[in-house]
Amino acid sequence: MQENSIESSIDWTARLVAFVVAVVMVTSGFVMLAPDAAARSGGPDAKGYTYKDSAEGTGPVYNWVDIVSSGSKISDPADYVQGPYTLPWTFTMYEVDRTQWWIGGDNGWLTLGNPGVPYDWTGKRIPSSAINTALIAPMWNDWQYCFGDSTSGIYHESQGTEGNRVFIIQFNKIRQWAATCTNTVTFEVLMYEATGNIVFQYKDNTAVNFFGSASAGIQVNGATGLSYAFGGMNGGYYTGRAVEFYAPPPPVNELEITSVEHPDPISLADDNVFSANIKNKGTETQTDVDVNMEIFTTNVVTVMDEDFSDYDANGDVAGWTHGITSGTRDGWGAGNDEDTWNRGKDSEDDDGEWDGEAMSAGRKGSGSSYPGTLELAGLLYDGPYDVDVANGKIYTANYFGG
Repeated sequence: MQENSIESSIDWTARLVAFVVAVVMVTSGFVMLAPDAAARSGGPDAKGYTYKDSAEGTGPVYNWVDIVSSGSKISDPADYVQGPYTLPWTFTMYEVDRTQWWIGGDNGWLTLGNPGVPYDWTGKRIPSSAINTALIAPMWNDWQYCFGDSTSGIYHESQGTEGNRVFIIQFNKIRQWAATCTNTVTFEVLMYEATGNIVFQYKDNTAVNFFGSASAGIQVNGATGLSYAFGGMNGGYYTGRAVEFYAPPPPVNELEITSVEHPDPISLADDNVFSANIKNKGTETQTDVDVNMEIFTTNVVTVMDEDFSDYDANGDVAGWTHGITSGTRDGWGAGNDEDTWNRGKDSEDDDGEWDGEAMSAGRKGSGSSYPGTLELAGLLYDGPYDVDVANGKIYTANYFGG
């Protein structure tokens, strides 16, 4: 779109004043950067990540790693998110061990968590809630494969040996959407196993008709992350440049419970075995670690569907008789007059212990809440509100009241 602008001498005076202010601020130790300019270093963010680019004396060294001939190529995804793919090894980013990754279509970004969107081709300042997960965006913009060039596309490959591996994602010779392939951009991401650091490298950023509105950075979510650049990335500054995002050093002592195994369901009658897998995440290896586990119950009302639509004048349904009455709770069962708690006929074995052949401690459903159902309730103790069935039938444990 063409824009016409008419400037007066007042406009130029204002610009001169702004220029003087900027010079004064620079000499006093402050640097004012335009929104589309890249800083050479930055951070830390709220999680302790920082970055430096290769223009810094202590920054990374640009060292292009080409994987076009050896890596796996992703078929043209167009703008649409693809994945999840399995990472070749576990990569820790923002304190979380990541095992999967998604590619954001051909739009110059990837995530280590479900992005939650089908596509997003418009680069946004990072961190951005538009993709509210762990985001790695070397050059977020509206790109497109060059269909006349078989090498144009997105490639990925893992290199190195265990403990010192690097996962590489290369965006090779892609063009601004709908532009010609006269010139393209090529860049890559390197994720380092040993350090958790992430490097962006830019081989060529001087594409014809590249709008330059790209965004670059990393984030853990829409609130926390680091922006390396936002707009203006088609300048020569970025070609042949590398930027490294440094993960904070790991703590000395830190453990993580990665999984807990337990029977499902947990038996109320038999012994249960619980086990936990614990991972050392600190620099010091810890052994002989004690693990405490708390098991608790919750208040639950268990409802079983039964047909109580046909009952006699006393309110009894065929096969069911009244037992005890406690407050408004009417205990029901299938026993007889000799069954004090209405636990059911022949409910005691030779040792005089209840073997759980019947159910009790409930009430007939009525009204709009539980029409035509039997509502059970109980707390596991030897009393009238036990609800327990052995012989592989049913187990229920909770307290309803009475």
